Amino acid sequence: MIHPMTNTSSSAVYSSLWAPANALNRISLKDQVTSLVRENILKGKLPSGSKLIERELAESLGVSRMPVHDALIQLEKEGLVVTKTDARYVIQLTRQDLFQLFQVRVVLERLAAELAAKNTTTKNAENFEEILYAMKDAVELHAMDTFIDRHTKFHRMIWQQASNPQLLRAMDSILGPILMFMARSEYINWDNSLERHRAIVEAINAGDQAAAGEYMARHILQSLERVMQSFDTEM
Repeated sequence: MIHPMTNTSSSAVYSSLWAPANALNRISLKDQVTSLVRENILKGKLPSGSKLIERELAESLGVSRMPVHDALIQLEKEGLVVTKTDARYVIQLTRQDLFQLFQVRVVLERLAAELAAKNTTTKNAENFEEILYAMKDAVELHAMDTFIDRHTKFHRMIWQQASNPQLLRAMDSILGPILMFMARSEYINWDNSLERHRAIVEAINAGDQAAAGEYMARHILQSLERVMQSFDTEM
């Protein structure tokens, strides 16, 4: 155990060491609150258009307002929350919002798949096979929540393998609203979803950048078509 010394200079050094520990505790709590609020938004427990009052959220979660404040800022970056003149609200997606999100997504996802194919390794290929197997179970059961979790992990693996932090940051900023819509609709085509993802994986694992990008773009555009159909049906 380290015991602080009594001289002034040593105290100053130790003081600088204690501060990060408090900061880490706060960051951990902020991450937990962010995860909880995100989950409640995605699952519809906090419906689209809901007013997010920091004090009430803090009381319901049993925390202070600061981690809630930090969490809402993070969720705004993810596109799940929007600030208006009087407060923050859960985002309400329009048909145009979804279309524009997918316009951006198809470009970024194509690039991610091409870069991932460039960076393929034996270990990465094994990881893709594992996630495809996990997705297969969710598809066979039509388990929406499980599929969304594994589908999100699948795409994040591609983004991370692309090894471009700016691309990863851009994708994170548009993923939230798309996941929110996925969780509240039946747009997924269970019949061919797994085959589409497998085609992407095979191209990436083969190091075929052109094919990986093409399969990914085709997948996202097919998803867009289903999203528009589902949105029109719900409306």
